[in-house]
Amino acid sequence: MEAIFRVFYHLIDRIRSEILNTQIDDLERIMHLLRVVMFDLSSDDMAKFFEKCIPVINNSSNQQSIYSINSRLEQYRLEYQILQEEFVHLKQINKLAVEQKLQLKQKQQLKFVQPQPTIEHHRRNSMETFDETSASCLAKLIECLRDENRRLREQNLQLSRQVEELQCQVRRQSH
Repeated sequence: MEAIFRVFYHLIDRIRSEILNTQIDDLERIMHLLRVVMFDLSSDDMAKFFEKCIPVINNSSNQQSIYSINSRLEQYRLEYQILQEEFVHLKQINKLAVEQKLQLKQKQQLKFVQPQPTIEHHRRNSMETFDETSASCLAKLIECLRDENRRLREQNLQLSRQVEELQCQVRRQSH
């Protein structure tokens, strides 16, 4: 329990001046500081942070193991940020896919409503066939992207679990 208290104390201490300088009624800014800024640590900051939080016995093997854990935690943090950026991109692609499906349905409804002369009808049929083929290819692409999205979410979950395990190891080594 003491280790958890130390960690939160030092995290909040890093941004204390920013919190105190924020107006009391600016709850969004305070929450942003607590959710984002407080956890934004570079690898050097993280090493210093863990040195403050966890008393280290002057044993070189213990220091090396804590350093390797710190570097692994930093790597996981970077991977997590990259995955979050990819999720934003995939959401936009999914939105475009929904819009395209809606447009395709509207075109199909118009096809049944308006009779066309034969030459114009053949021209439109070939255009619609091209559109349907294009839409089919895009639908397959979207499905592949959704599969990739699922895979990335699973990988993100695994990385989160590994981060938790590493944090537990750090806590155990500090005791």
